[in-house]
Amino acid sequence: MGIQKEKDSQDELFKRNARQLAAKVKVSESCTDDSDNTWRELEEHLYLIHTQKQKQLRRKILLVSSIAACFSLLTALSIWHFIPSFEQSALAELSAFSKDERPGKEISLIALNKQFSLQNGSTVTYGKNGTLSVNQKQINRPANLPATVSSNDLNHLIVPKGRRVHITLSDGTKLYVNAGSHVVYPTVFNKSRREIAVEGEAYLEVSHQREWPFYVQTNGFNVRVLGTTFNISAYKEEAVAAVTLVEGSVEIERKDKKIKLTPDHIAFISADGMSMKKVDVFKYICWKDNMILLNKDLLGSVLKRLSRYYGVTISYDTEVTNIPLSGKLDLKDDIGTVLSTIGESLNLYCLKRDDSDFYFSTK
Repeated sequence: MGIQKEKDSQDELFKRNARQLAAKVKVSESCTDDSDNTWRELEEHLYLIHTQKQKQLRRKILLVSSIAACFSLLTALSIWHFIPSFEQSALAELSAFSKDERPGKEISLIALNKQFSLQNGSTVTYGKNGTLSVNQKQINRPANLPATVSSNDLNHLIVPKGRRVHITLSDGTKLYVNAGSHVVYPTVFNKSRREIAVEGEAYLEVSHQREWPFYVQTNGFNVRVLGTTFNISAYKEEAVAAVTLVEGSVEIERKDKKIKLTPDHIAFISADGMSMKKVDVFKYICWKDNMILLNKDLLGSVLKRLSRYYGVTISYDTEVTNIPLSGKLDLKDDIGTVLSTIGESLNLYCLKRDDSDFYFSTK
C-alpha cells in the first residue's frame, strides 16, 4: 500500500509540473487554441512515456529479484549438496585455481597470503595451532593477518614435474606428494571433519582419530578414512584414477556408488565405474622411495611416468608403445642412465637431444 501511494503521489506531481510548464509557456508566448491543443497532447504524451518507463522499471526489478532468488536457492542447494559441513570447500578452491597461476619448475607453497618457492624434497610442517615450518625453519605469521587461525585458511602446495615434497598437516597426517600434483588443505582442520583436495598423486599416512574422519576429495571421487595408509593417484590428464590401500580401510564414493577397500587391494576409478583387485601394494607406493617396480608394464605408460617424475620430455615411435617391460628402475639415478638401461634391455635406441629432451625408437 505504501509503495502504491508513493507512486500515485509521484504521478500527480509529474502531471502538475507539466501543466504549470504548459501554462507558463502559453502566457509568455500568447499561445492560440491550437497551441493549447498541442500542449495538451504533449502533456499526455509525456505522461504516457513516464508511465511506460515506470512499468518497464517495475518489470526489470521483478525480473532481477526473481533471478537473484533463484540464484540464491541454487547456491544454497549446491553448498548443501557438495559441502556438507565445511565452510569453504578445498575442492572448489582447487578447481577454481587458474593454470596460469601455477608455477613453472619450482615447488610453490601458497600460505599466509604469500607464495613461497621451495626446493625439491622440502618438508612442510604445520603445528596443532597452525604454525608453519619449512625445512624445520618456522615462518612467522604476518601482523596483518588475524591472530586466530581458521579452518577456512586454505593453503596450496603445487609440485611441478620433476619435483616432490613432504607435508605434515596440523593433525599429524603425513603426505608424500609426487611430481605434477596440487594439494589444497586448511592450516587447521575444523572440529567435525578433516578435509583436503588432491590433483595428482600422494601417499598418505592418516593420523588415526576415530571421531574425526578424514576426507580426500578429487574431481572424480572422494575417499573417506579414519586412520589409514594409502596411495591416491588422480591426475587430471589420466582417464583412470587409482586408490591403493596399504593398511586400515577406506571408503571410495563416486556419484551414487560406494566401495570399501581392504588392505593389499587397489581400486580403479574411471568414467565407466569402479573396480578393485588384490595386488602387491609395494609396486604402487615405491615411487616415494625413488623406485619403480614393473611387471609387464607397457613401455608407453612407463615413459610417461618417467617424463612426469623427472620433468623432462620423452618422445617415442608408436611401435614401442605397447612393448612390455619388467624389472626395477632406480629413480635415484639420473634420467639419462634410466633411459639407457631401458633401451639396452629392450634393444631400443634412445636419442638424447638435450638434457631435458629424449627420443626412443626401434634400431
